[in-house]
Amino acid sequence: MDDTSVTTGLPQRAVPVVFYRHDRAHSEVVASLKQLVRQNAFKAMVLCAAAEGIVGIDANGLIGYANPAAARLWGGSKRELRGLPLALVVGEDGGDERVFRRRDGTNLVVEYHHTPITRHGKPVGAVVSFTDITRRKELEAEMRQSQRLLAEAEALARLGSWEWTLHTNRLTWSDQFYRVLGLVPRAVEPSFEGLIERSHPEDRARVREAIALASRGRPFDFEHRVVTPDGDLRMLHCRGEAVLDAQGQPVKLVGTAQDVTEMARAREALRQSEEREHQIEIMRRSDALKDQLMNTLSHELRTPISVISGFTNIIQEELAGPLTAEQRDYLGQIQGEADHLLKLINDLLELGQIQAGKLMLDPHPVHLAEIVKDVFAQMAPMAEEKQQHLVDEVPLELPLVQADDARIAQVLTHLLLNAIKFGPEGSTTYVRACVDGGALYCEVEDGGVGIPDEQVPKLFQRFTQLDMTTTRRYGGVGIGLFISKALIEAHHGAIGLTRVPGRGNTFWFSLPLRAA
Repeated sequence: MDDTSVTTGLPQRAVPVVFYRHDRAHSEVVASLKQLVRQNAFKAMVLCAAAEGIVGIDANGLIGYANPAAARLWGGSKRELRGLPLALVVGEDGGDERVFRRRDGTNLVVEYHHTPITRHGKPVGAVVSFTDITRRKELEAEMRQSQRLLAEAEALARLGSWEWTLHTNRLTWSDQFYRVLGLVPRAVEPSFEGLIERSHPEDRARVREAIALASRGRPFDFEHRVVTPDGDLRMLHCRGEAVLDAQGQPVKLVGTAQDVTEMARAREALRQSEEREHQIEIMRRSDALKDQLMNTLSHELRTPISVISGFTNIIQEELAGPLTAEQRDYLGQIQGEADHLLKLINDLLELGQIQAGKLMLDPHPVHLAEIVKDVFAQMAPMAEEKQQHLVDEVPLELPLVQADDARIAQVLTHLLLNAIKFGPEGSTTYVRACVDGGALYCEVEDGGVGIPDEQVPKLFQRFTQLDMTTTRRYGGVGIGLFISKALIEAHHGAIGLTRVPGRGNTFWFSLPLRAA
């Protein structure tokens, strides 16, 4: 009787089995054993081909078996892995994801699975598998970073997105889409009806039409208004299009909604600004035509006024014959009105020069006290006629100032004329001057009732008088203070008003002191 030995070749245990082939029962045993060998060989092949690292450990946690994938991950051979504690290779904490310590000291992130082995109800070991998920974790981190950047970009651009899967009728809104509608993310169930209800009543038809077009595969791009829960009105720029299947049928709609409220307001502000600029340009042209007309009329009127004044003087001097007292009085009134009209014409001509930038000055060393004295002499008759008093308190020892004396006299004349015209009978007007720092200050304090607060902004504007009743009563076209301001500023000085309750109005101007 010969004998034949058969070895199973199992990776767990290699046990030689000897049997004797002498009858039918013996043949059946051999066949069963061969099948077992084939099955275990297949299992061993599977373990060797597996991409996951697989190790078997005993009850003490020592590695007794390692497949090729485990050895590759570790960076050594299966023989070197055997006998090592599993805790030296795989971190004990971390749940399903753990740190895998390689032979060279580097670490990997692995997905960890542990299956215990028991015998007679007692643990005798375990099978442990692990898969390298380092790249997956990197991709997940990159995706999270991309999602974070996308969320930040959406928030920065105030841009929300939505997606509508047609066959399931499922609509989703991004968190930013909720926010552009003024809603807390996921506070309500997304629906197009909800979007339409939040749209401005005048824009709802357009929203419905856009959604209907999109469902038929037509893209849309339009703006519409929505009303937030707190009543705020926002403008949204919406875009959308269909995703088509291989047959060209829409299967999904995707779109965005961007909050362009600030942009819309900026466009409206720009439109209004352009409209205002257009109106200003029309007014500027109108002013230019008006100024041209005023200059033309002023030049044309000066000649006849000069002729009237000339012949009036001839008659007053009785070169054309003797006059009665009544005639002389009439001629005086004619001459006074002609002089007044000539002053108005001169003011208008000077206004034209100021606006054209042709104002001319002849600066030279002058003494303010002398200018005030001359102006008082001219204004005294008008003050006496209203029983008013002019008081000169300008010190004689003031330093010389570099200025055009005729222009400064013109400014003082305008200020005194206003004080006399608008002051009550018996009032007193004071003219004072002093040196303060590097400037010479002069002020004219009248005895009027004062200018109301609401009228102050109108001062120093052309063709403006504070009370039209006084315009009709005293005459004038309201350019005296405007011309005075232009003349003082041409001297690099300043002019203004100081009001003291109970003391009327105090107009002042300053001139810089320079070497005279």
